[in-house]
Amino acid sequence: MHQGRLRLRPWLEEQIQSGRYPGVQWLDQSARVFQIPWKHAARHGWNIDKDATLFRNWAIHTGRYKPGIDKPDPKTWKANFRCALNSLTDVKELQDRSIKKGHNAFRVYALLPHCKTIRRRKAALRYSDTDSKEASPAAQTQRNSLERFTEAFWKFPDDRGASAGLMKDSEEERAQGLQINRTDEHEQTEAVLKIVDHLKTLDHWASSYDGERGWRPNSTWTGCLGETVDFPAFSFQTDCNLHTISPAQYD
Repeated sequence: MHQGRLRLRPWLEEQIQSGRYPGVQWLDQSARVFQIPWKHAARHGWNIDKDATLFRNWAIHTGRYKPGIDKPDPKTWKANFRCALNSLTDVKELQDRSIKKGHNAFRVYALLPHCKTIRRRKAALRYSDTDSKEASPAAQTQRNSLERFTEAFWKFPDDRGASAGLMKDSEEERAQGLQINRTDEHEQTEAVLKIVDHLKTLDHWASSYDGERGWRPNSTWTGCLGETVDFPAFSFQTDCNLHTISPAQYD
């Protein structure tokens, strides 16, 4: 289709008004009722230059037929024109007044008033009113959401302070627990060191005694059990029984 060309309805009105096509005429111009000859090509007396002129000119107008280039096809011209005419919502065929058979077949159509734009405007107004009614609850919901957000925002500093207090208390408790653990470990370390010093003292004493007596007992201080040694965090039992052996026993 060529850009800027007329649509079918205004083009058809111009063709009817021109009187160029035999049989294409107004039956009631005030009511916008007209007729178009609709003879079949197979009928006797059918003439392409007389009975197919309107259909051919519409094909030329739409660019589907180029005289001297395309082969004439009146059947296709007529079918395309009929499809285009039936697709118009403001053009209606008056079936009771049309004659579709015989040598003088024709079809009668009525151009409906241009109320399509009015209907569109009314539909747009109804749609706009519906949108406004539907938008009101949505707007109210949006306002409620904004109010809830504002309220939560103003409460946020208090909640943050409470959370900070809880975190501070937790850190203090953890620090106290670490301090207690360090104290226990320190006490245990001191106790172990005292035990080691005590054992070293016993070992030194046993070595000195053996040097003076000239003999060594069967067990050293590691075999002494039963004696109680008290330390701050531990209690040990040792049994060191030193037997006095007379020289006569070795005679």
